[in-house]
Amino acid sequence: MKKKILSFVFVAFAISGFAQSFSVDSKGISVPKFADQAAISTAIPTPTTGTLVYDNALNQYAYYNGSTWINFPAASVSQWQTTGYYTPNDIQFSAGNVIIGNITSNRFLQIQNQSDLATSLELLARSSTNQMRFTSLNPSATINQKFVGSSTAANSTLSWNRVDLNNNQAETPLMSVQGNGNFTVNGFSKFGGSTSAFPAMKTMMLTGTTAASGLTTTVVHGLTASKIIGFQVIVAGGVSSDIYVPSNHPDPGMTFFSAYDAGSFYITRSSSNGSQLISKPYKIIITYTN
Repeated sequence: MKKKILSFVFVAFAISGFAQSFSVDSKGISVPKFADQAAISTAIPTPTTGTLVYDNALNQYAYYNGSTWINFPAASVSQWQTTGYYTPNDIQFSAGNVIIGNITSNRFLQIQNQSDLATSLELLARSSTNQMRFTSLNPSATINQKFVGSSTAANSTLSWNRVDLNNNQAETPLMSVQGNGNFTVNGFSKFGGSTSAFPAMKTMMLTGTTAASGLTTTVVHGLTASKIIGFQVIVAGGVSSDIYVPSNHPDPGMTFFSAYDAGSFYITRSSSNGSQLISKPYKIIITYTN
């Protein structure tokens, strides 16, 4: 009788202890939970095949298949890596950097492929326009890179624009390159260096027709005269206006002089040798600084 009582107490104790971590009700089944795999192995050193528990570290169930613990659902295969060496197809996050490809990097984002001939980065849009924005936290303006595709080379354009976020995202063109090779810079450009010895410059061309009467043609330039660092004036001469000549050209009937002041350029025909420069097309090419 005493043995039966002890056996009953042992079974009751075992059931009570198991019930603390295993329960079944109308809402589901709750199995024993452990902090991680090490805790599972410590608590159940000799599990029987089919034993089922829950791994809190992985947020997954684990069952014993007779030789090892198997977690399920199986962890999804991910190319995201956070530590250690990464293969060429990995995407790694390390110290705030995102790296795609097989290269060590301390940049925020670096993309590298395994072929020098393949495309390293391709941005696709469902429309003919694709944009990339360069910005910072809480900006008032950003730089926008925009690509407009077209079957016509001249209409395919990659452009950079300033976007005013405080003015309905109004865009100010900065520069652009077309599919036919034409390159446009809307601001001043430096060539050769960044010091004052290499001035930031723009060019402008004024066109028109020389005066039908009088010797001098006046052309308003609208620039600050002190910013002008160079100019050239050419005028179409000859009977059929098929020859453009520069200032002080000596050919018969095609001599003129050019100058400028604070407001205008002046094209002045020679009174003795400028008879073929009346009502003729002219071009004034101006170089000026900022």
